[in-house]
This record gives sequence, C-alpha cells and structure tokens, in this order.
Amino acid sequence: MEAEIVCGGANSQLASSDVAEVLLRAGVTWVPDFVANVGGLIQAVAELRGEIPASARERVLGVRATVLDILEDAGAAGSTTLHAAEVRVERRLAAARSHRSAV
Repeated sequence: MEAEIVCGGANSQLASSDVAEVLLRAGVTWVPDFVANVGGLIQAVAELRGEIPASARERVLGVRATVLDILEDAGAAGSTTLHAAEVRVERRLAAARSHRSAV
C-alpha cells in the first residue's frame, strides 16, 4: 500500500482487526471508520432532535480533536489507532453507564 493515511467513510475497512497492526508496522496511519463516520451520526441525531445546524456543526468540528487525541494515544502507547479508539469508546460507555445508574 502506498498511502500514508487511510481515513475513509466506508464501514469495516479492515478485513479483520489484525490488519490495523499490519498498517501500523507499514507506517500507514489509519483512522478507524467508526471515528471517521461520526460526523454523519452527529448530524443525523441533531436533525432528529430539531437542533439548529450550528449546534451540530460545532460538535462535528470537535471530531478533529478526537482524532488527534486518538493518534496521540496510539503513538504514546505504541498501539494501533484501532486499540486507542476502542479504549476511548469503552471509557465513554463506562462513564455513560455510571451517569445513568446515578440518575
């Protein structure tokens, strides 16, 4: 593969999670599809809730910071971006569960 970065909207870009490790060893930065696609989900939810477009746009623009954090976390841990993103997802889900049970 001659790409330096793979960041696309296709779902399930990797044949298996092992390919994330192959890309890492090859020096290819991969942004997990579920991270790259989140802007569309943010927009869809905002529309369903009747939010003003500026509100959704602000959250979508925040995705850049999330991607940069994932890249930084992966680099610091020497892990794949898939692993770093999955750790982030698990933390957010745990926080949401904790918040839900406290309410």
